[in-house]
Amino acid sequence: MRLRQRLPRTCATFKTDTNSVKRDSKMITRLFERQFGYIKSPFDGHDWQLGAHITTGMEIRRKVLRLRYKLWEYNRVLDQLKTNHCVGFSYADFGNALPIDSNLDAAVARDIYYLAKFIEGDPSGENGTTLRDGAKAFKQLGRIEAYAFSYSVSEIAAWLFERGPVVVGTPWYEDMMLPDGNGFVHPRGLPYGGHAWLLIGADYRNFFNQHFIGLNSWGKSWGNNGTFKISKGDLAMLLRGGEALTAVELPLPVKSENPVPESIPVSMAIPAVI
Repeated sequence: MRLRQRLPRTCATFKTDTNSVKRDSKMITRLFERQFGYIKSPFDGHDWQLGAHITTGMEIRRKVLRLRYKLWEYNRVLDQLKTNHCVGFSYADFGNALPIDSNLDAAVARDIYYLAKFIEGDPSGENGTTLRDGAKAFKQLGRIEAYAFSYSVSEIAAWLFERGPVVVGTPWYEDMMLPDGNGFVHPRGLPYGGHAWLLIGADYRNFFNQHFIGLNSWGKSWGNNGTFKISKGDLAMLLRGGEALTAVELPLPVKSENPVPESIPVSMAIPAVI
């Protein structure tokens, strides 16, 4: 889906000198060439849920040690360019961050995407794919043992503080196209489609400014070296129309009842084909 030539409101923070205007105009042009390729995974009662992996020990350590900040290191920032391959790139980003710390490039990210499409039954499709099929592809490539879903901000934060990054698929809105002056994106304005990205950190040090840190796949020139912030409340809202997924270790715990994600307003729903 091509974006309409409407500038995000965050562009009001741009500098007005000639060189900055030229540079920012080029960046805006590249943004409107971006494609979106995340499709929400259909409900499947066989999915593992991340909550079953949040142990009592993790909760105790978080409270006793007062874990309030964590940023997982990563070794490169990828750029999906004008493709719908954000799911493949988000898993490559996942592999390039600690604790896995691989060195996956854009070619591998595209391979993950096409393997996911093969698993889906549409090997040459360019309409995007689901996080579930992306995880199946990543597992088939031997990068992870198993995976679990979450729709809970508290579960995601607990995992980020101790275990590792989390892949996220959510709607992407007009005011998320560029972070604001403080590095935050905001789910406001026109919905542009579904986008997959990686959560690499959480910052709960300020009770009134609890937020998460995301890594996008739009290159180093976007955001803060490819990263951005999103508030706890905004992430919770986005997850009502999306999902989160991360790698878990074997053996798996006894499966708990799989919750059905909350329904969302029709205006926030992601089209099946982007």
